[in-house]
Amino acid sequence: MRIFTVLSVPDPAPATSDGAPGRGDRLVYAVVAPDGQLTFTRATDPTADSLEILQNAVGGLIDLVRLEHHLDAYVNDEGLLLRLPPNPVGTAMCQLLADGYVQALLVGPIVFVGEYDDETVSLTGGQRRLVIDAWSEAIAATSVDAGPDSAGEESDDDRSE
Repeated sequence: MRIFTVLSVPDPAPATSDGAPGRGDRLVYAVVAPDGQLTFTRATDPTADSLEILQNAVGGLIDLVRLEHHLDAYVNDEGLLLRLPPNPVGTAMCQLLADGYVQALLVGPIVFVGEYDDETVSLTGGQRRLVIDAWSEAIAATSVDAGPDSAGEESDDDRSE
């Protein structure tokens, strides 16, 4: 069995005065690439709206996969038409975290975010732990080799610079 190490994860966004978790100034989200690599990212532009961030992360129009624990996943809505590569690890993660049916095989990058009152918010610390746990279980179940240290590499999206 292979052990994966989380290198760095951005601090969760603090709750706001209305008590909403994950509503900070920059969206913190996780992306699972088709090769199984998991990356946590904090948006660099505090003025960018979540739709733009999500569309950039999946490479086009977005489609929602509703999950449990106030988690949502987003995929490219036209991923099959565009022949994006299959994402077996991300699919398995969605199936582990879902509260209902998940398509048999999702394609392209899959973005995990928090959900509060039907709005997209940053992942909380507990939600990030759930994502990492689901990723670890999915890697083991799918036998995809995502590299020795591919979980939790922190990056900033560079769209705003």
